[in-house]
Amino acid sequence: MISQLLPFTTDGRDRLFNLLFGFDGRIARTQYWLSFPIIGVMNLLALMLFGLLGWLLSGYIAIGVTIIAWILIFNAGLAVAVKRLHDRGKSGGWLLLYYVAPILLHLAAGWLEAGAIAFEFASAALIVWAIVELGFLPGKVGENAYGPDPLAEPGAVSVVGLD
Repeated sequence: MISQLLPFTTDGRDRLFNLLFGFDGRIARTQYWLSFPIIGVMNLLALMLFGLLGWLLSGYIAIGVTIIAWILIFNAGLAVAVKRLHDRGKSGGWLLLYYVAPILLHLAAGWLEAGAIAFEFASAALIVWAIVELGFLPGKVGENAYGPDPLAEPGAVSVVGLD
């Protein structure tokens, strides 16, 4: 699994690029968790780039280049999460519930005095469920609307639905 993502071959670079920037298809939990250190290194490199450019050039150029880098990193995180949802048989639209709703609930809690704890609890519950859904629950067995099962053996025939 890991050797398939290493960027030392053309196929490895293509697989890594598709993992981080492609929104089509499905990925298994292993690939989802393996993307975290890769995205972490990308964040570290963006931070180092910001420091280097800030030291060598104008701060505005450093900020601009770093914003572009972080947009690419954010896109990579979205792509991985969407493909993980695809493996679960869900559309990428569920990310609105998992990413945007907790932020809105947290903001609502800040605006309210009474009942703020309920909004904070709901926000935390959505975050925990997103972690469970994306990182721990298995994908749908066999092919689904988003592609073949990433854990299926190559050339294997799917018998899902046959009892």
